[in-house]
Amino acid sequence: MATALAALACSQRAADRQAMTAALPAPPPAWTAPVVVVLVPPGPPAPAVDPELLGTFRMTRYYVAHEAEFKRAPAPAVATDADGEADDGGGDGDEVLAATAPAATGVTIYDDRGCRPLATLGARFYEVMDVQGTGKLRDGRVVNVSSPCSCDTSPCYRVMPRTSPWGMSASMRPLQPFRTVAVDPEVVPLGTLLYIEELDGLTMPGQAPWGGFVHDGCVIAADVGGHIDGMHVDFFVGRYQYKKLIDRRRRMKYVTIYDGARRCADGARGWVAPRIGS
Repeated sequence: MATALAALACSQRAADRQAMTAALPAPPPAWTAPVVVVLVPPGPPAPAVDPELLGTFRMTRYYVAHEAEFKRAPAPAVATDADGEADDGGGDGDEVLAATAPAATGVTIYDDRGCRPLATLGARFYEVMDVQGTGKLRDGRVVNVSSPCSCDTSPCYRVMPRTSPWGMSASMRPLQPFRTVAVDPEVVPLGTLLYIEELDGLTMPGQAPWGGFVHDGCVIAADVGGHIDGMHVDFFVGRYQYKKLIDRRRRMKYVTIYDGARRCADGARGWVAPRIGS
């Protein structure tokens, strides 16, 4: 009897615990720490790197010499008699007074690939073309000074392809008006982009695609010259009249030049001519 009462009491306590547990409120969910986002303000931008100043350079200008702007070369000399008639050896009575006309002063230029005569030119035009390095003949051909040769006249020349209407530079890039400069490669390596402060903002003479634009100061060192030494650049302007126009607007005997690798790289992709054969 006592055992039965004890079992009944235990059973009642278990039932009471279950009832009490059911009556308790549900425990709160586990606590989670809030996510805190800390916004760190950006630091100051990296300071701009100033382009390297290369220095103050003397600047000259060069161009393509045009034969049409010079007098024609004299005709070949012919023997004449006293009447000024061509002396053909006939017995017209005055052949004993025959004289020889003054010798022609034309200069024959030769191809650099075998001494083939290219043209006979007036002496003055030849002199100018020899200094400038490139000439446009009356027949439309553009010839570029090539190299010393063993022909009757040296140096020899080479006829330019249509892809080089202004001639060829020493670095084998087509010459480009207002973009090519000749340099001393011991001072400025060929292929270097340069920024010329005094050119920036100037309107170039001529018409598109070569001229008529506002210059950004960017050029490429692509050529050399016999008298380009040290701190000296020669700015290719295409034609003699363009040289005069630039001289008239602003005489730039000395210019300030910076390394243009950073400043000019993006824009130069649109105008830097590739090297021929590259």
